[in-house]
Amino acid sequence: MGYEGFSRPLHPARMYPIVGNKGEFFFLIAFFLTIPCLLHGRKKNEDGLRREIKTTNRYAELNLDASLRQPSKWTE
Repeated sequence: MGYEGFSRPLHPARMYPIVGNKGEFFFLIAFFLTIPCLLHGRKKNEDGLRREIKTTNRYAELNLDASLRQPSKWTE
């Protein structure tokens, strides 16, 4: 049971048969402009992280002063 004034459906704006509606083009433009921006941002982020990493999968030298060194059991 519908209420007075609310029982009729809303009629959307008439869509043009060739060019479509404004919302479609706005969505497509926003979609195709957003993807390159996201890809560029991700590449820039990964390059920045890669630049900050100082070593690869090698052992890095750990310089300890004489007070922190412990005698090694392997060189005896």
